[in-house]
Amino acid sequence: MVSHCAEGRLSGAVSRDFLRSRLGGDVSLLLNDGRCSVEEHAGLYSFSMPPRASPCNTSRLVNETHVELRNVLRVTLTEEQTIARRDLTLVWACVFPRHALRSTGLSAGLDWFSGESLVEVNASLVLRVAMALYSDASYTFSYRHAVELDPEDTLFFHVELQSNDSFAPDVHLQLASCWATESSDPKDPVQALLLQDGCAVDPTLQWAGPNGGGSSSRFSLQMFQMPTQQYLYFHCLTHVCGPDHSCTPRCPVLEAGLRSEEPSSMVSAGPLLVRGDTTPPGPPAFWTDGKVIMWMVGGFIGCLGLALLAVSTTSPECC
Repeated sequence: MVSHCAEGRLSGAVSRDFLRSRLGGDVSLLLNDGRCSVEEHAGLYSFSMPPRASPCNTSRLVNETHVELRNVLRVTLTEEQTIARRDLTLVWACVFPRHALRSTGLSAGLDWFSGESLVEVNASLVLRVAMALYSDASYTFSYRHAVELDPEDTLFFHVELQSNDSFAPDVHLQLASCWATESSDPKDPVQALLLQDGCAVDPTLQWAGPNGGGSSSRFSLQMFQMPTQQYLYFHCLTHVCGPDHSCTPRCPVLEAGLRSEEPSSMVSAGPLLVRGDTTPPGPPAFWTDGKVIMWMVGGFIGCLGLALLAVSTTSPECC
């Protein structure tokens, strides 16, 4: 078996004679679900496909760090038999780091992670805290799947208190801290701090209204990358304030604002990926071939000129 895993192409091959000798006759091949056929050439059965939006139904297995692309070839005898025990299943697997998805164009295949939390305000009032990430300042389209953003894009956050019942309008929500990680674990040791003690840490963070001024809070910031340039998950710790406490923090922080007994809750959302910086463009792809063609044409013209010169010097003079 031969396997080739590249950013632009996935391919595999197996010896035809090996399969025939192993099963004892002519064989039939089925690649994945049969959408794509297997080619036979030079004694090999082979297949080749792009990793992006593969039409051959390549399966994807995703974890926190890597993506595995798997193609399965099922080999059976061509002749029908009542009982068969020699069928083969061959598997070609290519594993890519998740951050390589930017260059391969692979769809992440990751489930959207959105954590909601319940917070008990008092014995008779339990609220739900939810966070959504939006594409623009209209807050009409929220992300529901893993997407790629550019470094210059802006991400819009909306965190709110929700309830099936009406609740007192003087119950307010404050974002105490927000941070980003490269895994869905909010306790991941590598964190990018965006908001702390209710005040902005990231210089690009802009509030869409006062933090703690109502039952929801909104802010935006410019996208960024973290050390391993993988997918980003966002987390926020919230406080719910009753009518007897101020919920709007003083920035910069001069003193502790909220008491420890204030109801707290944490919410999360993600993942999103920020595309890496592209390398400076080089000569067009056809430039190398063009140079070869010009060299060949130039060489041909040069040889032709030398031939004409030789003929003119060796020709007898006319009387």
